[in-house]
Amino acid sequence: MGGFHGLKLAWDIGWKKVKVDIDSTNALTLVRNSTVGNDDVTCALVYEINDLVRKDWLVEFSHVFRESNRAADRLAHLGHSNSPRLGVKRFLHAPRILAQVLQDDLAGVATQRGHS
Repeated sequence: MGGFHGLKLAWDIGWKKVKVDIDSTNALTLVRNSTVGNDDVTCALVYEINDLVRKDWLVEFSHVFRESNRAADRLAHLGHSNSPRLGVKRFLHAPRILAQVLQDDLAGVATQRGHS
């Protein structure tokens, strides 16, 4: 769901080239192949994403390991923990839960798989 909201926001802002890093190979396969599962929510979401991708802009999807995308992973967990408040939240400053992750990124600290 976050990927869809991110794409919609990028389109609304007017960006013409967007790279979407996805840490789920299953989600990446669904979006790249425009395939849908048996789940109505997944079907609707894949349809909405593909509808956005077909607009006049360049959208590139790629797989990344969760460990190399720790800030996004933390934000996703934050979103899931606040699930009763569905919708999009924009931050003027990085939330405190990202402080250590961002410091590690700046310092070039590597994280092993399974230890994020």
